[in-house]
Amino acid sequence: MNEKKFLQGLKYLNAYYTNFNFDINDNFKIGVWYESFKNMSEESFTKVVKGYCQQNVFAPHSPSHLLDHAKKIMIQNKKTPEEAWELAITILRETGYDFERTYKLTNNLITNCIKQMRSQLQGMLTKDLPFARKQFIDLYKREIQQDVDKQTRKGLISYDYDTSKSEKNTLLSDSSLQKRLQDI
Repeated sequence: MNEKKFLQGLKYLNAYYTNFNFDINDNFKIGVWYESFKNMSEESFTKVVKGYCQQNVFAPHSPSHLLDHAKKIMIQNKKTPEEAWELAITILRETGYDFERTYKLTNNLITNCIKQMRSQLQGMLTKDLPFARKQFIDLYKREIQQDVDKQTRKGLISYDYDTSKSEKNTLLSDSSLQKRLQDI
């Protein structure tokens, strides 16, 4: 993103929050703030700024406030840990615990969790299911946070309020799962 577009975002914040009073002429301050967003696309930055304004009564005190807001939205757009567990265990059962086929049917976060838990999931007894579920959920939460932090550092903010396009609403239906199972 170029500095001109970045300044437009700061002007938007100044206009939206009357008490923000960001000095557009302070090059040092602009540079400090810009450093946090320079790798972000113009479109993502605009969405972050406008989304922050729509959802927060108070102006951001630092670039971190805007970034934390973006991270929160990115996490909300992912499958919940419970949804991820249900999808993982359903696919594992449908594939007869064929891990290689399962990896092809899940997203990277779920696949990473399954790979890390493979030894616990192979030959798992019904009585072990609650323990495996808890471990998977804890692992998935860490994976989400690491993924969002990594994306944010790279400026790859996938910031979408339209959750119909988000990962959260792409749980496989039974018919879709059956078709994908047949395809591999």
